[in-house]
Amino acid sequence: MRLIVDAHMYYPNMMAWSCGRSRKLKSNIEQDYAKYLYSTNKINEIINMHKENRRICLDIGFGAGDSIIQTLMNGKSIVIGCEIFKPAIFHTLTRVEDKDRVFLCMAFINDLIQSLPLNSFDEIKMLCPDPWPKYKHRMRRCYNIRKFDLEIVKILKKEGIFTLASDIKSITQNMVNLFNSPYFDIAQNEYTTYDECPHKTEYCKKGFNAGRHVYEMIARKSI
Repeated sequence: MRLIVDAHMYYPNMMAWSCGRSRKLKSNIEQDYAKYLYSTNKINEIINMHKENRRICLDIGFGAGDSIIQTLMNGKSIVIGCEIFKPAIFHTLTRVEDKDRVFLCMAFINDLIQSLPLNSFDEIKMLCPDPWPKYKHRMRRCYNIRKFDLEIVKILKKEGIFTLASDIKSITQNMVNLFNSPYFDIAQNEYTTYDECPHKTEYCKKGFNAGRHVYEMIARKSI
């Protein structure tokens, strides 16, 4: 999620092409996949249509789409994806084969989350969110989203789970502190190698390659 996917990731040989042709290819891809971008109202319609017979997952800041692809391995799952970077969205769509089970929205999660239907999601994922390491950016960190824990409570089904994973220990610990309430049962895990980590994303791999561990919080809705 910390990587902004650029146009060269659309096609591996793009570097060898002219800038004009690269822009044209990017434009064509965006036109082809724009139909897979959904408004908030349409997202709500999709959720209400499927929440009784599908396992619905919300993927927050899915980046290159690794976590979405992993979720789709469960044939009963559909994914609502929230991402603010358009290139990442279109790159993800080039990788996903079963697009009928993926519904993506370009929005900030703190804007989208307040409009989602109650008791909708079986699972919510936030994997390796941007750490916003500078002090001046501290209020942008995920655990500083206003009433984030309460908004998650509202949209999770009973026994639904919210999973956060980060290679920055303080992010996970601060989220644990935020979710430490009667609304949730919390479990924590630490992964020291990519092989043992259940989240097979490029960003988790980068953390391990940099010598860091991945710290996970699983918060299960208890009410």
